[in-house]
Amino acid sequence: MKSLLKAAIFTGLLAPSLAWSAPPDMTAVNRATKIMGDCARIADEIAAVKAPEGLVPGEPAGDQFIRQMAERSGRLEECGRNYKAALEDSETFLEKLESAKLTEQEAEKAGDAVNKYEEAKEKLEQSLDALSANDGIQPYIGKSILEYFLKGGDEAGDIPAAAPVPSAGSGLDADLSRQLAEAQEKEKAQQLALAETAKNEAQALKELQERQKEEEALKKKEEEEEKKAGTSGKASDPLSRSDTRAVMKWIAKGVASARQPYCYKDSYGRGAGAPLSSCPSDKDKSGLLCYPKCKNGYDGAGPVCWQKCPSGYFSTGAYCHINKPLTKKGTWKCSWKVGKTCMMKKLTCPGGYAKAGLFCALKAPAVPAGYKGPSGLDLAKASYGRGAGSPMDCKAGQQEDAGLCYKPCESGFSGVGPVCWMNCPKGKTNCGAGCADSKVSCVSNTAQMVVSPVTLAMNIASAGTVSAVAYPAVKAAFYAGSSANDTRKSVEVWVNRYSEDFAQLTTPGIAAALAAGCRGHAAAEKWLKEQYALQSLSLMLAKDIGDTAKNTLATVSNFEPTGVAGVISAYSHPVCVEDEKFPAVKFLK
Repeated sequence: MKSLLKAAIFTGLLAPSLAWSAPPDMTAVNRATKIMGDCARIADEIAAVKAPEGLVPGEPAGDQFIRQMAERSGRLEECGRNYKAALEDSETFLEKLESAKLTEQEAEKAGDAVNKYEEAKEKLEQSLDALSANDGIQPYIGKSILEYFLKGGDEAGDIPAAAPVPSAGSGLDADLSRQLAEAQEKEKAQQLALAETAKNEAQALKELQERQKEEEALKKKEEEEEKKAGTSGKASDPLSRSDTRAVMKWIAKGVASARQPYCYKDSYGRGAGAPLSSCPSDKDKSGLLCYPKCKNGYDGAGPVCWQKCPSGYFSTGAYCHINKPLTKKGTWKCSWKVGKTCMMKKLTCPGGYAKAGLFCALKAPAVPAGYKGPSGLDLAKASYGRGAGSPMDCKAGQQEDAGLCYKPCESGFSGVGPVCWMNCPKGKTNCGAGCADSKVSCVSNTAQMVVSPVTLAMNIASAGTVSAVAYPAVKAAFYAGSSANDTRKSVEVWVNRYSEDFAQLTTPGIAAALAAGCRGHAAAEKWLKEQYALQSLSLMLAKDIGDTAKNTLATVSNFEPTGVAGVISAYSHPVCVEDEKFPAVKFLK
């Protein structure tokens, strides 16, 4: 309200002969003006607050918000008490002033004070109107507005009773409070478990990435060796060079897995885990837990079922608040003029609202059937416990592991977090990321359990009855620098005897699979056994004599290092295998 009383207007309208028996004391008006300004600032501060969604008394977030609002509401109540007394004094004084005779000087002084008073009154009205319009906050400060700022008017009997302010644990008996606390602790424990699982998952992914990096380096080395060797092979060979390499590596993988004291599990990533997110059809999800469904007319919040709000109300946790503003501005009409200047106004309210001092208050409706409350403005919800929650499940088609959900692993693999690890072959003991020989202890430094490719080749060769006798002769021929013919004969003896001991020097399973894969190609089967014998001999001679042995071996036996890189990689990084199929190859003759 702007400039309700101007000194200039008083000067023109009031005669000097108008006299007041005593100079007008505007102290009450000035005091009310100051208090209304203080109350307006507090109301503006509260109106700026945003209420959290889904507030449930008894939960930490709900209790904290309620405590904060109680502190702010208390400040508004204190200001309201001061305001109520000051308003009564000031308006009593203004009623007297309405019929008084004032001098020009007294009128000017009174006009300035009344002008400021009306401006403060209008500002407080606007602030409280904005506060009432905040639906989320209104239920928690309704008591302050109704009790201290609604001054009884013509329909004072229609002004509703003070609205209840929800507090921590409102509407909860001791058992429900305990269940709610247990559910919160259970969810907190699940959150901690998920954090620990995520940490372990990150470590598992790191280990898998390091292993994949190592395998990629070995593969690159093998490809370089293969590139040097070429792919066509000799016209007389029963298989192409690339197919021969595939068979050599297949044999070496099977031998390394069976003969090494430790082999690495084959593995692959199955993606990051997703949190548990599904509940059975007869349960509801609340937070991280599943609870029995609430009966009709109730909604669940943790272990508590709360009565739903009727139409025209919204939930504020343990209460339902009417979905209408508690106050409205109404229409102000002038009731006292001095000349053309309005000195006092009276309030007219819209339908459903009663005059209440500065503004119009909502008339309280009757409490709906099935609910309780001091008035129809705020209804206390009924509630009952539905038991402790149970952990959620994974969605259909997912597999749970350590509190997270993953795609199921392929057959023959087992999941550990985000990695699917191969199951250990028969005769091997599970040992973390690998499988250990049952005769060897599973130790933390698994790399110490793997022998070098050369040592493994020599150990395997020494297990053969005739090949073990043949190798010294070959080595002696190379050392002595025997003629090419003598050296060739020694190599041929070695190769023939190695081939005879093939099942013993590899595994009976590999020998049987090779025979089945080469069925109808007996010459090819014999040739592949000889090629693998030359692979092993090349490794052993390189250890005992040096790299020049490989060149000599190639000269005396037409040996070409087809598949050597594959044999070395399989021996140096043995991957656990079981019943791996013979490679798909094309026989040239």
